[in-house]
Amino acid sequence: MYQVAVCEDEPLAAKQNEDMVCRIFESKHMRRDIDYAVTCFLSPAPLLAQMQQRPDAFHLLLLDIELETENGISFAARLRKMGAACSIVYITAYREYVFDCFDTRPLHYLLKPVEKTAFDSALLTA
Repeated sequence: MYQVAVCEDEPLAAKQNEDMVCRIFESKHMRRDIDYAVTCFLSPAPLLAQMQQRPDAFHLLLLDIELETENGISFAARLRKMGAACSIVYITAYREYVFDCFDTRPLHYLLKPVEKTAFDSALLTA
C-alpha cells in the first residue's frame, strides 16, 4: 500500500492536501485504505515519533516549511539523517526557501495556493 503523510499545521490546508491526494489517486482507480493511505499530522512531533520506529513508514511526505513548532526543512534534514528515503514535496507560501531545501533532496517545491496541475504532476511523479 502506498503511504502518504501530510505534515501541515493549518488544519484546513492539511485537509485540502489530503483531499487532493485522494482525488488524484481515485482518478487512477486506486482505493483508499486498500491501494493507498493518507495520514495527516498537524505538527511534526507525532510524525517524527512514527518515523523513528519505522523510517520507511511513508513513501511520500507533503511537508509545509513554516510549521508552528519547527522549520520543515530542518525537520526533513532530521528525517533524512534517520534514514527516511521517502519522496518529499514541500508545500509553502514562502518562495525564499527554495534554495535552502536542496540538501534534503526534495522531489518538488510547490507554492501556496497550489495549482491543481502542479500538485497532480508532483504526486504522480512520486
